[in-house]
Amino acid sequence: MGWFDNLKMDIWFKAVTYLGGVIVLLSLTVPMRVLSNDVWSLLGFGLFTFGMGRWKNHKTHSQPVPGGYMTWQDRNTDYLGILLEVTGVVLVLLAIWQIIGF
Repeated sequence: MGWFDNLKMDIWFKAVTYLGGVIVLLSLTVPMRVLSNDVWSLLGFGLFTFGMGRWKNHKTHSQPVPGGYMTWQDRNTDYLGILLEVTGVVLVLLAIWQIIGF
């Protein structure tokens, strides 16, 4: 098993995590013209945090069976994963709130 085998974009929340990371990196390095960099970084960090929470709550289980191993994925939540998900949603909502202009 290689170092980057778990980084495949095979589930939607991994794509959200990567997209959030790219938005954060761009907002910290490139001046944006449509929205301020603060809004972009808030949106990107919210997406990244939500994706990390989903990723943490999505566990992979393996069990030996006759002829090899059986592997399946299940959602087992814990406090840190839920906290990351809720924080991500709040940050994305704050970014949308700033975009709308309230």
